[in-house]
Amino acid sequence: GVTVTAILTNEEQEGEAADHPRVSGVVLEDGRRIEADKVIVAMGPWSTKVQDWLNIRIPMTGIYSTSLMYTAENSPEAKEMIMKEPRALFCSEDNYGSHLEVYPRSNGDVYICGCGGSRYVTEEELRNYEPSPGREVADSSRATAAYQSFNSLAPSITQGRLPDVTQACMRPCPPDALPMIGHLPGVEGAYIAAGHNCWGILWGPVTGKIMSELVLDGRSSIDLKHFDPKRFGGRMSTPVGRARGRHRGEQQVGEQW
Repeated sequence: GVTVTAILTNEEQEGEAADHPRVSGVVLEDGRRIEADKVIVAMGPWSTKVQDWLNIRIPMTGIYSTSLMYTAENSPEAKEMIMKEPRALFCSEDNYGSHLEVYPRSNGDVYICGCGGSRYVTEEELRNYEPSPGREVADSSRATAAYQSFNSLAPSITQGRLPDVTQACMRPCPPDALPMIGHLPGVEGAYIAAGHNCWGILWGPVTGKIMSELVLDGRSSIDLKHFDPKRFGGRMSTPVGRARGRHRGEQQVGEQW
């Protein structure tokens, strides 16, 4: 894919603040410009870049977490047991510092998260692409701890094998623990769909439907007041310094959420 490096508005064309700012296109990393009158920002935690592009703050903390997977193709015996009696597990914190969530999949794979030790990534780091999308690296110490924990729970599944896949992801967490879905305030034609934390896959279909309705019909069939990005304020009159990420009051959100 090609990375978008900026969202353009009529202000760039007119050279000054417009009375009614509106989207006019995007700039790609190779310098090309694509004209557009509607743009949806759906970049997960990196949606914080909207502040640099449109001067609208998107408060977000990234939760940088490790996960594991055992693939069915590498263990026919384990696959047979999983397919015969699939059970998801939700565990409290254990002696390994993990609080495993174990999800058997319909093809016999087993996905494991809740490895513990997640790192909280600030708005500033996200806006600077630290790390950049797709370059998340698993924490080897947490992967080892999670393996030891799962192996103690389900040795018949692990059969002494290390995980087939060790990976990491970045979950997007707004400070009030609710996603941002809808019009971006202050710029006509700008939309956002981000901040779903670990529920992004589950919410994906309905979020796609909502965004299609907003773009094509101008309104959603679902009440979006609780998810309105405007709850964090409108467009800033002047750019501000790179603010740090927030939590929900004194409570960190994201680890077990």
